[in-house]
Amino acid sequence: MELPVKYAAVLAITAFSATAFSAIDCQPLGPVSFICGVLNVEDLIALPGTTWILGSRFARGQGRPGGLYLIQSTTGRVTEPTIDYSVSPDAAYSVCPSPPDGAAFGAHGISARMISRSRARILAVNHAGRESIEVFDLDLHAGNKPPTIRWRGCVVAPPEASLNAVTHLPGAGFAVTSFGDKSDKDSARKMVSGRRSVLSPNGLPLEAGRGCRSRPWPPPTVSWPPQMARCSTWRLGETASCT
Repeated sequence: MELPVKYAAVLAITAFSATAFSAIDCQPLGPVSFICGVLNVEDLIALPGTTWILGSRFARGQGRPGGLYLIQSTTGRVTEPTIDYSVSPDAAYSVCPSPPDGAAFGAHGISARMISRSRARILAVNHAGRESIEVFDLDLHAGNKPPTIRWRGCVVAPPEASLNAVTHLPGAGFAVTSFGDKSDKDSARKMVSGRRSVLSPNGLPLEAGRGCRSRPWPPPTVSWPPQMARCSTWRLGETASCT
């Protein structure tokens, strides 16, 4: 299921400029319709088999917290879901120290997989409070009632990581990219000057039966948690493998 172009374009614009919409007052512009009232939308994903779109809201300092948006694609209705953080982590994420502070959740890349007809497993890169992958269950409801979201656990990345995109892998695994090394004060300059390859440590589209090769990161001196393996070559099929 692909995101309709008009929604993809408009929500991408809101991530960069909220003031642009005050000028046009959210009126259609030719064949293009707009969805207003969303800020800092970093990533979008259409929930398979539904009319709902999930968006991540990137935190932009004090007074502009991060989080998630639920967007009804047929009406343009936008909902900011209240996430339930009251549950304990699933057994698969037992090493997760605690839920994030609800006020300190800065979503970046997101990925969704339907695990039943009415439930999706959501992975979200988080930059606020800790560098991590946060795991959620999103439950769909009949009618136009917005989905509800519960936190299920996390995988905390090493402090050197700058996570960006995340995607589900076959089975229970996932792949995540990092576009910088926080321990290297020259990381940004090296990236801009081309001294560090950014061939694929940023966005990471993966499809079954196709491979992806990227320059490995981080260096072997960085210790990743056991749930996260360092890979330079991916091959997807019924299972995922990396080397």
